[in-house]
Amino acid sequence: MQILNQSFGKACRLGFIATGLLFAAASSSYLQAGTITSVSSLTGVGAPSVKANDGSFYGIRGTTFYKITSAGVYATVTTFSIGQVNSLIKGSDGNLYGTTWDGGTYGEGTVFQLTLTGTATVLAAFHSGSSGHTPGRLLQASTGEFYGVTAGGGYYDDGTVFRLDEGSSSWTLSTVHDFDGSGTGRAPNSLIEGSDGYLYGTAEYGGTYNSGTVFQLDGNFGYINILKELGSSIWDGGNPAYILEKEPGNFIGMTNTGGSYGRGMVYTYTDLSGYVTWMDLGEDFPDEPGYPNDGGFEPNGSPTLGTDGKFYGTMSDGGKFYSISQSAGTLYRLTFDFSTYIYNLETLVEFTPSTTIGALPQETLTHDGSGHFYGTTDSSIFKFTP
Repeated sequence: MQILNQSFGKACRLGFIATGLLFAAASSSYLQAGTITSVSSLTGVGAPSVKANDGSFYGIRGTTFYKITSAGVYATVTTFSIGQVNSLIKGSDGNLYGTTWDGGTYGEGTVFQLTLTGTATVLAAFHSGSSGHTPGRLLQASTGEFYGVTAGGGYYDDGTVFRLDEGSSSWTLSTVHDFDGSGTGRAPNSLIEGSDGYLYGTAEYGGTYNSGTVFQLDGNFGYINILKELGSSIWDGGNPAYILEKEPGNFIGMTNTGGSYGRGMVYTYTDLSGYVTWMDLGEDFPDEPGYPNDGGFEPNGSPTLGTDGKFYGTMSDGGKFYSISQSAGTLYRLTFDFSTYIYNLETLVEFTPSTTIGALPQETLTHDGSGHFYGTTDSSIFKFTP
């Protein structure tokens, strides 16, 4: 396993042309830092672990609901089958909440509640024509209600933003916005609450050029404002993967395609400069000609902000060679300073299939608040310390 630091001078010049602002990028260098260890050899598809009020981490892989104590000790809480879980968050009441891709009354996904002792309750079931199908990651707004996106279904069959409210005796699932393909986008894949109270997100496809959109949404009335229709994949990138707010009014994200290598780009959005692309994903490292995809691309959802003010995440492709069609994936660190426009993207870990850690990272990372991150590969749950 090799730990690398790589900056992107070519993409820096793109950022200068796009904004006219002065900035500097970190120089290229190599470093040997950080540790990665296997916590458990648990396999299967699941959701990122969540730090609960008791200080332990809880997650789901396959049908196993597991716990990792603050000391790093793994234990199985229980096993159950409520569908293929793909999202898990901590609610304001201390319980866990999440979504499944499938399952429920119509077999098209659910929102569920999960206690720390392992009692699961389905709160709502999705149905294509009305509420959409295949829900993604859930979020709880500052005012208490839950929001999320569905990859398809809704009035135009292009996906929805949904809302879940708790009543006195039951939960109510409603559609906030129906995406309409070429207009507002198709297949929304990320959603956050901004510091201004609006929802922000990305649609992977659709828009005028079918390269996806970045949008702002009123969570109460469903009014949508398209901040960017991605166009030329070389300059804009294409098929946005996520958007995050680093600080009030300053957003950052990645795309799945486009850029100099066709593997995606890092972009920012601000009211002052609008949508700007900065770095190419998947750049080849010159010292490893046998590994053409070692820069890392196809991000697994949004990265996690560390206590050092930098983002940490995983890529499902790139890094060491895995098969004819895919490399083994990477773990990266992203730095972006909106005040100076100094930025850097580093590949910290190139996963290797033959190790106990495994390969093909599957989910976002969970931060424990003390500088450590938890994540998963195809064959283990791992702990990473930069």
